[in-house]
Amino acid sequence: MRFLRLFLIPAVLLVSLGAAGSAQACAFCGLNMYQIVNVKNWASLRATPSTKAQRLAKVPRGETVVANGPTHQTIYHEWIQVHFDGQTGWIPTDYLRFIGVVGDPGNNVPQPPAGYDNATSCGGIVRARPSTESRRVTSLRQGKRVEILAPTGVWMNGYEWYRIAFDGRNGYQWGGILSADDQRAGSYVGC
Repeated sequence: MRFLRLFLIPAVLLVSLGAAGSAQACAFCGLNMYQIVNVKNWASLRATPSTKAQRLAKVPRGETVVANGPTHQTIYHEWIQVHFDGQTGWIPTDYLRFIGVVGDPGNNVPQPPAGYDNATSCGGIVRARPSTESRRVTSLRQGKRVEILAPTGVWMNGYEWYRIAFDGRNGYQWGGILSADDQRAGSYVGC
């Protein structure tokens, strides 16, 4: 009995530590991953959602961050709280491109490089936020090639709103007037 007790205690500890280790290794499972884009060298990770806030880090272009918090809208930017290199801070969504979900086995598929036009606009209004009530950024002509940066999770009439990039600018366009090359659910097929 004493031998069994001495054997079981380390085994239980090992299993417990192993489980804790796996949980810690996947602390961000299910959260969205973004790549830094639309900057020359780096984006500032800020302490609060403001360009005047303390800079916590310079996040290099192409680096990956994990969204672990809310979004916040200011006059000039929509900000999202992210985790990078052991720090939590805020980055404008204009500098982020959605690349997948942490822990999703499908993320082993290579992503197209930033700046890759992966959709065609059927024409129409680009908005500052994913809503028809949001201010108009510009209008695009039919057939204009754009890059889908990220899905928003906001749906309207069976189509999702997407954050897009075009001609060095960013905005949101409704999937009902946006045809993704990969024919993803939430976008219109063919313009």
